[in-house]
Amino acid sequence: MTFTRIAILPLLLVTTACSGYNDKTDKSAEIALNKWADAIATRNTDNVLKLYDEDAVLLATFAKKPITTQEARKVYFDNLLKKKDLKVTIDELHTDREGDIALANGLYTFSYKDKGKTVKVPARFSFVFEEESNGWEIEAHHSSVQPK
Repeated sequence: MTFTRIAILPLLLVTTACSGYNDKTDKSAEIALNKWADAIATRNTDNVLKLYDEDAVLLATFAKKPITTQEARKVYFDNLLKKKDLKVTIDELHTDREGDIALANGLYTFSYKDKGKTVKVPARFSFVFEEESNGWEIEAHHSSVQPK
């Protein structure tokens, strides 16, 4: 990802968010997001990591600091994917696409088993995908627990 793109992404996110977008005709972001959710369901860290650009920034639901390296993403997802019966359900989705950049924002719920009980963690998310020759890569991913 070039410096120009890094500088433009926050502006694109703000502009798009303020415009009340919801492009129902282009499914690129939805397809890329579903691919991520499917990778989480495999509970295989390598399946998840290959979706992230090498320089992607992950502001993860269950991490205190930004995750900016593949090594740190591996540690994060290794731990997350250990949760029994972990899955992600997409509850609300808003998408947009501008050229080779696609955005997915909304709400999802993580669920897993802990001591025999189902734990549900509602969260909000933002993904920035960039179209590369090998498909869509995650350039930025923010996820945080939904406020009560």
